[in-house]
Amino acid sequence: MIFSNKILILSHMPLTIDSAQNISSIAEQLVNVDWSSPVSIPSINDGLGADINVTTSNTELSANWLPSSDQHSDIASYWYSIGTSPGLTDVVPWTDNWYQDTVTHSGLNLVEGTTYYFCVYAENGAGLFSDTICSDGQTVQAPTATPDANFIIQNSYICSFEAVQVSNSSLDAQTYSWSAPGGTPPTSTAVNPTFTYTTTGYYDITLTATGPGGTDTEVQTIYVNIDTVPAAAYTPSASTVDISNAFVTFTNASQHANGYLWDFADGSISTDVSPWHQFNAVGSYDVMLVAVNGNCPNDTTSQIINVVDDLGLMAELTGAQVYPNPTDSELYIELDDSWSKDAIIQLMDSRGRIVYSQSGNSSGYYNINIIQENLTDGVYFLRVSDTEKVGTQKIIVKRG
Repeated sequence: MIFSNKILILSHMPLTIDSAQNISSIAEQLVNVDWSSPVSIPSINDGLGADINVTTSNTELSANWLPSSDQHSDIASYWYSIGTSPGLTDVVPWTDNWYQDTVTHSGLNLVEGTTYYFCVYAENGAGLFSDTICSDGQTVQAPTATPDANFIIQNSYICSFEAVQVSNSSLDAQTYSWSAPGGTPPTSTAVNPTFTYTTTGYYDITLTATGPGGTDTEVQTIYVNIDTVPAAAYTPSASTVDISNAFVTFTNASQHANGYLWDFADGSISTDVSPWHQFNAVGSYDVMLVAVNGNCPNDTTSQIINVVDDLGLMAELTGAQVYPNPTDSELYIELDDSWSKDAIIQLMDSRGRIVYSQSGNSSGYYNINIIQENLTDGVYFLRVSDTEKVGTQKIIVKRG
């Protein structure tokens, strides 16, 4: 049933059935559903106020529009593009302007005599879009006023292989001259240049903007922070471990990193610098380390850790009676005829260390005095082996 923009969802199937075959009641839930697109944007103007037909800037374009609306899920974003004809995106591709209904896009390289068009549409909270509306265009003309030199540094926290990007926002200029001592290149006449640096520090960038109305100069001092790509590396305490003592420590040898993510390939992760990990099942685990530093791309490395069962601790013990378990004083083992007379009885602690051993009993009957052997409370493994087979069983010692 539909109520306005809400749908009542009824389940006619039982949600759960318990072991006594009791069936849960039918479930229902009232869900908000938005099926309508936002209202179309009424109008759009070139410029930041009333609609303009010409601009004298060859580095930036502006537009504004009347807001859209959506009664069900509100407006989440406006998207705009710029092209050399209505609907084209050959100058600026579709860009999210958040919920703002004005925009100035700087760092462009516009051509005098060319007309440029903004197009805009609205997106609501349900991800539905309004119709697209486009402006009637603004033509770039030669400026007459005195230039106003200005620029924006897009990024000064860079990785070693990146360049500092400069976005020109000057007004009423036609040509540009840049000076960047310490950078490469040290000078430029590009509209929106880039400069590379090899050392962290403070640097001056000077722009001289020239047009028919004269010249203007802007100087900015920037701090360039250069980071290095992280290199992930680690050394495990062992690449092959027995399941009886499957503890592995990982020594981190990464460089230029300040954060780490470990994936042990068994569903466990860690963010420690040099963690340790216990594997609980036999198998091969591709342990991955991701090294990060926040500025540069992450680096990843991995190694295979093999967990084996050389002691046969994963083999089930059959053909034997073991009692009592748990035990507080003595443990009795009776082997049937499937075991040879030279069978070996061993008791190992949780780390795989042998704490008791007995062999060569022709009767097939064995006894371990827990108190006499000074065994502490805890988990042990009883291991029985002969030349043909091996089997284990977990033993609980609880003397308290």
